[in-house]
Amino acid sequence: MTMTPIAAALVCLFILPYQCSSFVGIGETWRGPSSTASFVSSLEASRDDASVMVPYSSEGCVPVPHYDGAVSGRYEFIRSSIIGCAAFAAGGLFLRNQPVASAASLSTSSSPPSSGVNIAYLPSVSEAVDAIVNTCNKRYLYNVVSSNYNFLYHGLDPSEAKAPSIRTSQPCDLLNPETYGSDEAASYFADLDKSMTKEKSPVLPSNGHLATTCPKAASEWGVAVSIWPIGEEEVHFAWFADGGLFWPRNDGASQEVIVDGRDCGEIALDDVLVGDNWEVLFRADQGFIAVPLGFEGRLREGLRESFAI
Repeated sequence: MTMTPIAAALVCLFILPYQCSSFVGIGETWRGPSSTASFVSSLEASRDDASVMVPYSSEGCVPVPHYDGAVSGRYEFIRSSIIGCAAFAAGGLFLRNQPVASAASLSTSSSPPSSGVNIAYLPSVSEAVDAIVNTCNKRYLYNVVSSNYNFLYHGLDPSEAKAPSIRTSQPCDLLNPETYGSDEAASYFADLDKSMTKEKSPVLPSNGHLATTCPKAASEWGVAVSIWPIGEEEVHFAWFADGGLFWPRNDGASQEVIVDGRDCGEIALDDVLVGDNWEVLFRADQGFIAVPLGFEGRLREGLRESFAI
């Protein structure tokens, strides 16, 4: 049975106050876009400028801000909820109805990388947008749109990050002491792998990679690229309940790991995407698309146009 956008909006009307972690109460500030127009207007001023889209500060990365509007009174909240939920429901139907193409079917050029990873380079940003729309995990895309187009980033070898690319057979190296140059770090991730396995987590240090909401932090590992997991199967995300880094983990920080799609009622992935330097462990068995930060302005614009409602 297919839920129409109107029906989805009516459902959201009743569940939004309880499910949206950004909701702070009637008459207070609700941090989130109240309509599709808010999505567009909040991005228009920073069009084509990656340095503006993801500004930095001395205290860390500041993500693209949510639309910040005062919801005054119950009527305004209900009206905004209906408009926003209808827009998201329509967006969900759009994403669901997109054809799912295999990464191998895209027009690409390949080059043997030094790391042995299989890389297929995409000739343009528009090709990257097409690849993301047609092959990227739809649940992840929905969360990106819901977060007002905030992304996850990973650091890559500069020789492998000169253009957008599709990367498959990416080694999972968190259990390797050479990754952090530390036996202690490798031991920590091995212990975390065991504890997450006991909890039946589908994503583990042994089958995943680390990404961050902060491109500046990702650039410490090479060229910062936004990552776009491919496929609908075996794509999973996990993070610590209070955010921050996986390693080194600060003293007193929470050890509770939230797994997207499993720990219902906890902070959601779209909330994590607007976090300041949150690391996310992600699994993408079919690989991921990587788009260097320098192309981000055009990438975000292309995605916004593709998902326009």
